[in-house]
Amino acid sequence: MRPPWRNLPPTPREELPWTSRLANGVAIAYAELGQGPPLLLLHGGYANGDYWGLQARALSRRHRVIVIDTRGHGRSDADETPFSYDLFASDVLGLVDLLGIRTFSVAGWSDGGIVALCVALREPDRVTCIFALGVNASPAGLIDAGGRSPVFEAYRLRTSEEYAALSVTGIPFEDFRRRMHQLGDGQPDWIPPDLARISARTVVAIGDHDEVIRRQHAGMMARAMPDARLLVLPATSHFALIQAPALVTAAILDLLDGR
Repeated sequence: MRPPWRNLPPTPREELPWTSRLANGVAIAYAELGQGPPLLLLHGGYANGDYWGLQARALSRRHRVIVIDTRGHGRSDADETPFSYDLFASDVLGLVDLLGIRTFSVAGWSDGGIVALCVALREPDRVTCIFALGVNASPAGLIDAGGRSPVFEAYRLRTSEEYAALSVTGIPFEDFRRRMHQLGDGQPDWIPPDLARISARTVVAIGDHDEVIRRQHAGMMARAMPDARLLVLPATSHFALIQAPALVTAAILDLLDGR
């Protein structure tokens, strides 16, 4: 039997109430459920909001959960504007403004975690808590050739199929992939003084077998932020979100509860 960090579990297929609104110039898809303090859930690159399906229902018992499909991903549209984390952050802020949300917490996985940090850098007084899973602050935090593992290859194939099934952009997947490669070329590029500007209570989480993020880099990020801690998730990889969904849910609730 393969260890859990070498498996890519199925994408969750929870029935979420998807809709969309025009935010920052494009139709951004989102699903909203539950009541309570607002919590945004942001997915990783190439993926879609379904990857948060196993956490969304559980978290919505105590929070107003908004699952967002990133521009050009899943059910969200895109225009010709080059992808950037700052652009994705603008989309998030545009959507929460439309929803009448002033302050909120954010949980982001991989690219979604980077977007969460970007939002906090832009609007520090609006973000109360951040759960950032599998994130890097600069290309120096990436493991060379880490994305060539069998799990990542399976993920690439799966997300190309999901893109074909869900996308409303009319952009061929190869063009979408090219734009994503350009996104990752030198972005993000933060140094510790940048991260020190993030005042929100933060957990920087990483799987103990993450294929692409250096654990010491994650530790540096946690140390650089004034109210952050590092959390290493056992027996998981970059895909801890679906490898250990209950563990991730519990960690997010601990953060939101101030534990």
